[in-house]
Amino acid sequence: MPPTTLVGRLARLLGTSTPAPRRPQARFRPGGEALEDRALLATVTVHVADFQFNPTPVNIHVGDTVHWVWDGGTHSTTSVRGSVESWDSGLKGAGATFDHNFTHAGTFAYFCTLHGSDNGNGTASGMSGKVVVTSATPALQSITISPAGLTLNPGATRQYKATGMFSDHTTKDLTSQVKWASTATSVAKVSSLGLVTAVARGTTTIRATFNGITGTTALTVALPVPKLLGVGRVFTGTGATRKLVGLDVNFTAALNTASALTLGHYVVTQTGLPAVKVLSARYDAVHHTVRLTLGAFNASKALKLTVTGLTGANGTKLPAFSASVNP
Repeated sequence: MPPTTLVGRLARLLGTSTPAPRRPQARFRPGGEALEDRALLATVTVHVADFQFNPTPVNIHVGDTVHWVWDGGTHSTTSVRGSVESWDSGLKGAGATFDHNFTHAGTFAYFCTLHGSDNGNGTASGMSGKVVVTSATPALQSITISPAGLTLNPGATRQYKATGMFSDHTTKDLTSQVKWASTATSVAKVSSLGLVTAVARGTTTIRATFNGITGTTALTVALPVPKLLGVGRVFTGTGATRKLVGLDVNFTAALNTASALTLGHYVVTQTGLPAVKVLSARYDAVHHTVRLTLGAFNASKALKLTVTGLTGANGTKLPAFSASVNP
């Protein structure tokens, strides 16, 4: 009996593969690549025999499958501990097959539990192999528009940004690539590059679309809530004839005109003296200023102005406030 045949039978009885000349790994060929080397196939075959995995490394894409085929001997294909891709075929013999689908990118080491070793650091030795998984062209999954949920004053502008989220968990700025739109152009308009201009009071939805994926965000256009800027003094005359005759109450935004002109909303007092009469109120809607004309008062004492009951042009009621003014 030929020695190699005797050794082969003995190896099968012991559950091992006979050492034999190694099969050549797949190599590049003129005009194309060998099947096992191509990274574009959905399934790649690895042969298990002769104390080796052939070919190794295997290059595939996320979503592809490795198909192990046992040509002889008793072996396993087992991922190293701690691998995000985890598999174990168990010990199998000639004619067996095992598949694993790879859903993560990375380099994944594996080994035969009888004839290889897990090195404990993400690598393997002895009868071992590697699968190198790269990301295929990632698919756009969603678009996020920022800033989200804006409220703008009429006439105000703001630049939007569109960010795409892809299937490989990466992001990309798509601001200049998406198609921008406003669902209510009477409220706000948006340019082809995402610059929005508030037009009039109301609400609209800003949309950014690319490759069939649309992101949205709400936009509200509203008159601003007025806030007190300060109280100024109004004088007549110059030099020795200079005299305080009124107060300018300045706001950051428009007031309701009727509210601004109601004299009862303004009280001027001096400590220990009767209240100072407010003779008139004029409202400058352009500069958001109420000018109060005052009656007689003691020019040697400070004035205290208390304002209550004012309403903004947007309907918001302003909180009461007080301010001290030196004559």
